[in-house]
Amino acid sequence: MHSSNVTTSALSLSRIRLSLVENQRRKKYCILGISNYELDKSREAETYLKQTVLLDSNDDSFKQTARYYLIQIYAKRTADNATAENRGALGALSKEFLNSHQKTIFNDDYYNSLRALVKNVLLGLEDISGQWVDEQGHLYPMLERNEYRIEPLQAGKFRISMRRVSTSNDFTANFVLIGNLSKDNSKFYGTLTASVVGVGVSGNSSMVTSVTQDGQVELTLSADYSRLTGSVTFSQGQGSGTYYNVFRNSLSPHTASIVLLRKP
Repeated sequence: MHSSNVTTSALSLSRIRLSLVENQRRKKYCILGISNYELDKSREAETYLKQTVLLDSNDDSFKQTARYYLIQIYAKRTADNATAENRGALGALSKEFLNSHQKTIFNDDYYNSLRALVKNVLLGLEDISGQWVDEQGHLYPMLERNEYRIEPLQAGKFRISMRRVSTSNDFTANFVLIGNLSKDNSKFYGTLTASVVGVGVSGNSSMVTSVTQDGQVELTLSADYSRLTGSVTFSQGQGSGTYYNVFRNSLSPHTASIVLLRKP
């Protein structure tokens, strides 16, 4: 019994010593990382700051401080080269920072301002405004390789649109898609309308063809913020005019998988 107590006490002391050593290493790496960062030595700073975060120990203020400085490094890298890999790394670290219950080595007021900055970084990554490419053409059922523009309307609301003009012989068609999206965390829901207005010329007369089809769309933003994936469900389309039969087969009710790629 006495031997068992001695063994337990020895193990406890060993853990305490190890914990103290780990604390000193985290502090050392964190300070070295900050120092190199302030000297514009980003590569060296990143090495030390990563070591701080990756040490196999409990979360603490040094790890949280290291995360913040790494976020600054990753944010600059993403601004210079907004690849999916860079976006994903910045987003993952920002979420890790915001989900941590630890504070930094700075005072509370300054720490709260850092949290606000990191929240803005994450909001920027989650902003889907910009150009997106659908190489499969499923979002707009009558054309392939379409490019869509997504614009912000108000908080959590976006407009998606596409317009292409095609001319063949004596027929000119205007292909248009317009819709609205609402954000719910990393998901986007909305409605859209795909339409075609075409004008054909024969002799001295013109012939107008009009086609519309409504749809419901659900999209999810990928973890690297580079793809919107999901599905669109179209109802029966309607149309009229001389060339309506050209589009008839595309207007039946259907559901299609969507993959939109963010355009750099």
